[in-house]
Amino acid sequence: MLEHLESLPLKDSAIAYRMLHKDRAMDVFEMLDAPVQAELLEAMQGHPVTEVFAAMDPDDRVALLDELPAQVAAKLLQGLGERERRETNVLLGYSSGWWAT
Repeated sequence: MLEHLESLPLKDSAIAYRMLHKDRAMDVFEMLDAPVQAELLEAMQGHPVTEVFAAMDPDDRVALLDELPAQVAAKLLQGLGERERRETNVLLGYSSGWWAT
């Protein structure tokens, strides 16, 4: 599945990803490289990706945030629960500031 998803044009891979069962989608997403994850998230604008982002390991969240434009990263962080946002901010090296809001 991973090879098939990566071989599709970005728009088509976003559509195919949306069709995956939630649990399978999380497994596939975690196997993608951070730059590919970032491209996929941007292609799925308007789709609720917060659940996938929140379910990621905090270290993986930080790696993905490093690949995203600041506006997309801030939006994803805002969608996290307080605990997940705090964990992620600590790994990012922020204790407060615009990332924390």
